[in-house]
Amino acid sequence: MRASRGNQFCNISIHNSRHYGVFMAHAEQQTPRGWEPVPRTECAQNSFTNLAASDCGGAAFRVNNITCTNNVIIRPGFDGNVQGGLSLAQPDLVVVQ
Repeated sequence: MRASRGNQFCNISIHNSRHYGVFMAHAEQQTPRGWEPVPRTECAQNSFTNLAASDCGGAAFRVNNITCTNNVIIRPGFDGNVQGGLSLAQPDLVVVQ
């Protein structure tokens, strides 16, 4: 997901995804200085209540860029994912309750 702000996701189940269950990132564009984030494409202030992700080929929930902040997961159910539950570009990008 990209360019996602202020959404509430409830009772989502993801099973047997070949990669991540949920993947968050900003969009990027080629510039003369190299690849850079596209402004306002980060994922921020989203909430996931009762998110279940199981048997995924990567982590259940991946935040790929440090620009994706203030996201919350409430009562997650992560089981059997190859790379575990959370995979974060840096600590504290997601609050788990």
